[in-house]
Amino acid sequence: MFRDFFNDNLKIAYGCTEPIAVAWACSQIGKVLNKSDLSKLEITLDRNIFKNGFGAGIPGTNGKTGNLFAGALGYYIAEPDKNFSIFSDFDNIILNKAQKLIDNNIICINVDEKIAGIYIHVLAESTKNEKAEVIIRNDHLGLAKLIHNDKVLIEHSQNINNNLNSKDYISNMNIDDLIDFAENLSDSELDLTEKVYKTNFNASIFGIENPSGLKLGYTLNKLWNNEEICHSVENYIKIHTAAACDARMGGENVPVMTLCGSGNQGIAASLPIYCYYKYKNMDNDRRLKKAMAISFLITAYIKKRLGKLSPICGCVVASGSGATSGIAYLENYPIEIIKNSISNLIGDVTGVICDGAKGSCTLKLATAVSAASYYGLIAKNGCNVNEYNGIIGKTIEETVENLKKVSSNGMKQVDNEIVNIFLDKLKSGLKK
Repeated sequence: MFRDFFNDNLKIAYGCTEPIAVAWACSQIGKVLNKSDLSKLEITLDRNIFKNGFGAGIPGTNGKTGNLFAGALGYYIAEPDKNFSIFSDFDNIILNKAQKLIDNNIICINVDEKIAGIYIHVLAESTKNEKAEVIIRNDHLGLAKLIHNDKVLIEHSQNINNNLNSKDYISNMNIDDLIDFAENLSDSELDLTEKVYKTNFNASIFGIENPSGLKLGYTLNKLWNNEEICHSVENYIKIHTAAACDARMGGENVPVMTLCGSGNQGIAASLPIYCYYKYKNMDNDRRLKKAMAISFLITAYIKKRLGKLSPICGCVVASGSGATSGIAYLENYPIEIIKNSISNLIGDVTGVICDGAKGSCTLKLATAVSAASYYGLIAKNGCNVNEYNGIIGKTIEETVENLKKVSSNGMKQVDNEIVNIFLDKLKSGLKK
């Protein structure tokens, strides 16, 4: 089961997964129409795909950002088989064609704020009077329908990419079950995790060596070298996590391993544990891999309840909980301490909103993960948030359900206002 879970929920990606999803949808159209000249390319998005793709950098474009350029680029790449690697390799001819599509006002973006869940609808008309239409539902690569000249080429009643949201790998488990499950994984299953932390650590090295995106990791590393910040495990984690996020959100052509559809979640769920392990000079690789498995499973457990895209920052509360759990496991803390460490984190940083995927996500990740070891340490020493505090429940599972209520029900208006702010930016002439 873990191998299936891993293969469905941890994937290599080049760039942010929301503009990737838009590009991938348009790539389906480009393939069907054989990249013919267009008279119209109309893209309609749910509010969260729109929000998360609004300011994200696109690899290989010299700083281009956003859904509009991603869609234009995807049409001319026309290689949907590349999936999350759709931005991994293309030439300047494609880049220039994409820019012309925008300059000639042939491509446009709409938002359907009434639709819940991931939704992308692309409608295209060529100058040869051909038409094509594609609908993506429930998953970034969830092809629901593909139409060419009124002929249905592909139609799926459910998402063909059966992922965490359609396969109930862990819905009936609690935190104790997940930890016990991870502890009993085979060596071959545990070895799958190595690709995740090594890929993401390599991305962090790139971000440290190159001033990418917001340049937080690069800047913090300079401060570290100049001894302007203390040499601590917390800052070591912060530097590497921020640098990997900088590279990804800055649109560098650097692969990262995603988790539950998000590269930043993959980074935040893996790098804090690996950096803690390295900084502390630990030497039990098998325990490291178990800690990774625990982190991925707990992150997915929380994301299953929040949804793939949510008003609350999933990297902070979900991946942060995973990272906190993994570090506590590395330290051989009992299960109760691991669960208390999650409660401490949720009691602290729940209010961090998601205002889209963009360069400043690196600040949020750095804030959450730098404290990943702290929450377990204080729990070990008797400092635990209990059910008399805010949304914390009597059990960690009850706490996560309360978190779901806050995110799904309580913060809908917050999400709407963020989308309205982005739409106002577009009206004022900001091109994304």
